Amino acid sequence: MDFIQIKNRVQVKKTKCKNPHIIIKQTGDIFINVPYFYCREDSLKLLDKYKDWVEKNLAKINKARLEIENFSFMHSNEILIFGEWKNMDSSINITSLKAKLLDYLLIKVPILATLMNLSYNKISVKMSKTRLGSCSYQNNLNFSFLLIFASKSLIDYVIIHELSHILHKNHSKDFWNFVEKFCPNYKEKRKELHENIRFYLVLLDKL
Repeated sequence: MDFIQIKNRVQVKKTKCKNPHIIIKQTGDIFINVPYFYCREDSLKLLDKYKDWVEKNLAKINKARLEIENFSFMHSNEILIFGEWKNMDSSINITSLKAKLLDYLLIKVPILATLMNLSYNKISVKMSKTRLGSCSYQNNLNFSFLLIFASKSLIDYVIIHELSHILHKNHSKDFWNFVEKFCPNYKEKRKELHENIRFYLVLLDKL
C-alpha cells in the first residue's frame, strides 16, 4: 500500500486537545486527533511529517498479522496445554482446561507461597484477556485462563509475581528485587509472555 492510499484511509477527529497526535490501531486504522481549528489539509500535512514513523509502525502491524495467520494455519487442529501441543478433540474445552489450570495452581501456589513465606486468601481463574494475574488488597490471587497455554515455568513466574504483590502492592524496585530472589530470570519470562499472549488469544478463540 502506497502512502497516498494510507492517507485516504486516515480518519480525522477534532477534539479539545491542544496538540495534534497520530494513533495507529492494531487493525492498521489510522486516526489523527486534532484541535478544532485544524482542517483536513493541516492534518494530512502532519501525516507527511511523520511518514517514516507511520510506515514503520504499519509494517510492524502487518508483520504481526502475518505471523498470526501463519500460526493459525500451522496449528489449525492443535491446542497448547501447559506449553505442549495436543491434538484437538471433543474433550478439550474451556471448562476442562479451566479445571486443569486450577488443579495446577492449587498445587503450585501453596508450594511457592511457603517458599516465599507468604500467606494468601483465595485462588481463582478468570477469563481476563489483558491481565495474566492480579492480587487484591485482600490477597486474593486471580489468574487468567490464558495461562493454560503457557509452559509451567512461565506460569510459575506469574504465581511468584502475584505472590510478591502480597508484600509489595506496587511495581517498585523492592517489588522486582523480591521477584528476582525467587525467579532470577524473570525478565526473560516476562518478555516471553508478552510476546506469546497474542498467540494465546488466537488459541482461546478456537475453544
